[in-house]
Amino acid sequence: LASEAGSPEVALCNPCIQLWNQGVNVLLNYIVNVGVIGSCAQLCGHVHSRVGHSACELVCSAVGIKAFIKALNHTDLDPFFFCEEVKACPRAPDDAAIRLLAASSKPGAVAKGDEVQLSVALQVINASGVGEFLIDVDGPVKQWISQG
Repeated sequence: LASEAGSPEVALCNPCIQLWNQGVNVLLNYIVNVGVIGSCAQLCGHVHSRVGHSACELVCSAVGIKAFIKALNHTDLDPFFFCEEVKACPRAPDDAAIRLLAASSKPGAVAKGDEVQLSVALQVINASGVGEFLIDVDGPVKQWISQG
């Protein structure tokens, strides 16, 4: 990341992503139903998880209620874009480029309850911003399995 490790932008990034995962739908519903919201405390009071509430207060207070609501209303429900918009996470560079070199699992075949070690090898050509990997498992299972 281009930002310094101790910068406010980096310090707010993880709480912002946590907020998204823990309570963004509650916030959006509250905004739609109430309309005018005067403070971060009023808005964040509707996030019921302790982590989500704390993250909401931290990020909203850092950027201000107007900017926070504006970003919530214009981010197409993508946590990384939202957190970049409120300047909680560093923006990804336009020339980000990463090449997947290899992906593997050990053991190659497993039974229910077995542990699996997953490995990925990447070549970072140009640094990327904040993001995530999504893993899908194909196999003879009756239920879809995924972890992000």
